[in-house]
Amino acid sequence: MRLEDDEPETDDGDDAPRPETPKEGDGGVRGFKLLEKTRTLMLGATVDGEAVRRLAEGLIILEAMDPDAPVNLIINSYGGHESTAFAAYDLIRYVRPPVRCIATGVAGGVAALVYCAAPKERRFATPSTAFLLHQPFSGSFGVASDIELAAAELAKVRHRVLNVLSNACGQSIDRIERDTRRKLTLDTEEARAYGLVGKIISGRAELV
Repeated sequence: MRLEDDEPETDDGDDAPRPETPKEGDGGVRGFKLLEKTRTLMLGATVDGEAVRRLAEGLIILEAMDPDAPVNLIINSYGGHESTAFAAYDLIRYVRPPVRCIATGVAGGVAALVYCAAPKERRFATPSTAFLLHQPFSGSFGVASDIELAAAELAKVRHRVLNVLSNACGQSIDRIERDTRRKLTLDTEEARAYGLVGKIISGRAELV
């Protein structure tokens, strides 16, 4: 057992473990080369801390490779957590490379929020994509004071979400608030008419 104030043990012997240098056949090297070649990242499953960590790593690496070349972000997710979604939103707008968001499959809840990080001219969707827009949900339990604090925080998050969607779609906050009280489902044509999608594409060559 080691107490916090104890000095960590060290081993300077020849048998001490050392980090291995990636070799040509390593999966990590192959993945790195593929990332460099395609400049494409994916946001799938749940928008959580791990997904955003991988997104941040990819964006930082691609920015270091070429800060001016565009990055493609493919989004296929039903949503996740508001806090991590806003982190992804900010990261996309923070890095120098222009990020093109490509929705495919489904972009629901906060995944649609991340999609809105790109300006309209860089928001693409494949023909069969579905967009599911709704306001943040409350799942608060506990004593009344805790519920009041949670409700106040939820109101702040809801206001931020509505602002992002309003600015991205060119719709008034009142309309966004009204439309998203219950889940609003849009196909790609409806999403384009709503101002959410900039261009519907069927192939990579149309990413212009």
